[in-house]
Amino acid sequence: MTRTIVGLSICLVFCLSSAASAQMGDYVFTISDATAGESLTYTQTVSLSVMNSADVSGWSMSICHDTSRSDVCGIETTSVVLGLNLIGPLFFQNQAIDDAATSVPGSTDGAVQGIVIDQGGFFFFPNGSTLDVLEISYLANAGTAGQTSTTSICNTVGTPNVEPVVVCCGGQSVGIGPNLQVVDGTVSYTTSDSQWSFGVAVGSVGYDPVTGLCTSNCTQTVHLTLANTVDNAQYTEGAGLSMGIVYDPTVVTVNSVTQGPGLSVLNGGAGPDLYLANNTGTGVSVLVQNTNLPAIPVLPYNPDLSVWGGETVVTLDCTFDTTALAGDMIGTNTAFAWGDAGDGIGNSVTVVCGERGLVGLSAVAVDLADAAVGLTPAIDLPFLRGDCNQDGIVNIADVVWTISGYITMPPIGDQGQCAEACDTNEDDSIDISDVIYTLSYRFTGGPEPVNQFPTCDVDPGADCANNPGCP
Repeated sequence: MTRTIVGLSICLVFCLSSAASAQMGDYVFTISDATAGESLTYTQTVSLSVMNSADVSGWSMSICHDTSRSDVCGIETTSVVLGLNLIGPLFFQNQAIDDAATSVPGSTDGAVQGIVIDQGGFFFFPNGSTLDVLEISYLANAGTAGQTSTTSICNTVGTPNVEPVVVCCGGQSVGIGPNLQVVDGTVSYTTSDSQWSFGVAVGSVGYDPVTGLCTSNCTQTVHLTLANTVDNAQYTEGAGLSMGIVYDPTVVTVNSVTQGPGLSVLNGGAGPDLYLANNTGTGVSVLVQNTNLPAIPVLPYNPDLSVWGGETVVTLDCTFDTTALAGDMIGTNTAFAWGDAGDGIGNSVTVVCGERGLVGLSAVAVDLADAAVGLTPAIDLPFLRGDCNQDGIVNIADVVWTISGYITMPPIGDQGQCAEACDTNEDDSIDISDVIYTLSYRFTGGPEPVNQFPTCDVDPGADCANNPGCP
C-alpha cells in the first residue's frame, strides 16, 4: 500500500551512508508507555540515549502504532532538540504524519522525524545522555477499554520509507542492530468520561388549547452550548468543532443562526478563522475552525477551548407555531435533537483534536443532550374579579389580602393562586388603585368590576392557573 508524507519527505542523503561503522557504541530509541482513556487523547514520548562518547549529528526514525485502536493526533519535536544548535536553528528538522493511501483525512498510519543538528559539525547531541526528542499525541478509539497496544520504532512509514538511523562520526549511519536498539512503548486503554458535552437551552411554549394559537414564549432564543467535562490531566486542546441539530419545521421556524459568546475565546480572543452556519429548514449545521497555522494552513490549529464551561457557542432565533394543537388539552413536546442537518457542513457532532497543531481528527468523545421543548396548553379557568383571597366573596378581606400580598415591600402575606382576580380595575397591574376600586365599590357606591363579575368567568390568557374560589 503506497503511503505519502503529510509535509516534507525525510531524506538525509548528505550525511547518511549505508555502511555502519564497527567502532560504534550503543544507541537506544525508547518510546514511553501510556495510559489512554477511550475516545480521549494521550501522548507518548520518544527518547534517544547515546551510551558512548561518539558525536551524534542527527537521526531519523519511523514510529508505528496499532491503527485499529488509535489515530495520530499530532507530533512535535521537543524544545531541547530544537536548542541543540547553540548559534541558530537546526540545519534540518522535520516531523510529519503519514496519511494512508486511502487519502481520507484523519486516516493516519504513523509518524516520522528527521534531524540534522549542524551542517558545520560544531554542535552535537550530548553523548552519555538520554533526551526526549519527540512527542506524539494520539486519539484512542471508542471501545478500546481493557485492551493494550504497542507503539514501536519501525521502518515502514513514508514514501520512501524512513528508516531508523543514528548519524555519527563524520556522517556514518548506524541502523537497528547491536549498536542501535529500540524499546517499544505499551498503551493501556481504560474507560473514561466524555471530554465534551453539547446541550440545548430553550424555554417551554404555551398555547391556547381552543384555538391552538401560541400564548407564551412564541419567539425565543435557543442556546446551543458546549462544555469541557474532564479534568486538566485528561484535557486536550481543541481546534474547532462541527455540529448539526434538527427540528420539526411544522412547529419551529429558525429565523437566524448567530455566533454565541463562547466562540469569542477562539484564536486568542479574535474568534474563529472559519465559521460556517446553514439553516436547511429542517436543521442547522455549524462548522468552526481556526486555520492560522505557523506553516501551511491545511488543518485547524490551537484555539483555546479550555475555558469553556457550558458556554453558548451558537444561538438560534426561533418562532414556534402551535396552531396544529387546536383542541389539544394535554400538550406535547417538540425536539431539538443533535444529528445530521443534511447539508454536509456540520453533519456530525465533533470536537476537532489539534493538540500539536499539525492535524485534526474528529473526536467522538462527546455527550449529547437533546432538548424536548414542552408545548403546554394554557388552560383558562374561571375566576371572580376582585376576589383576591379566593373565598367566593368580594369584601374588605380582599383589600387586606391585596395589600399584604402584593403592595407591601416585602410582601407580608400570601399572593393567592389567581393573580388576575386581584386586578379589580382590570388595568393589568396590581397596585393601590385596585385597593381603592374595591373599597369604593363596597363602601361608597363606586362601580362594580365589569368583567368576570358578579359570576365567575374566564379571561383568555389571564394569570389564573388555579382558582379554588370558583366552581
